[in-house]
Amino acid sequence: MRVYKLPFFHRASVRWYVFVGYGFILGTSLLFAISYFFYGIQQRPVEDTIFAIIFAAIAVYLIYVLWGIIFKKFYIELTPTIINIRVPFKNLSLSWDQLAEVRAQRRFNRIYLAILLKGDVGRNYSYLVPLIYFMDIDLESLVNTFNRNIKKLKKANRKSLTADE
Repeated sequence: MRVYKLPFFHRASVRWYVFVGYGFILGTSLLFAISYFFYGIQQRPVEDTIFAIIFAAIAVYLIYVLWGIIFKKFYIELTPTIINIRVPFKNLSLSWDQLAEVRAQRRFNRIYLAILLKGDVGRNYSYLVPLIYFMDIDLESLVNTFNRNIKKLKKANRKSLTADE
């Protein structure tokens, strides 16, 4: 069972085909937004304005994601006291004693880190962290690191409870 040593810090890194795919979708979205806005708006003003706004929103989202990946704005940080995870549109800062369980989960043909908080026991997860932005991270080691530290904390809490009695 391989685990990462704390403190652990890992910045986003993706493979070249993700850049190519996002770049292609970005270029296509911008092209459609511009064509709908400037050319299509003359024939069907309402429909083409809506389409232009939708494609422009997709382009803005992709620019945000590519900016974060290129300039390494997304990261996973595990320290002995806190967990900081920053991915697109999600910024988590948790302490180890808030966690009940962490596991890998596949949804929508992608792998996520499913984080369950103690207050949400009974649910599937409290947070889903997409791991597509961390291609070179070992998923099993990451999950084992989380679970090892959760078990350590539970054991320390049991010892402190028995020492208090």
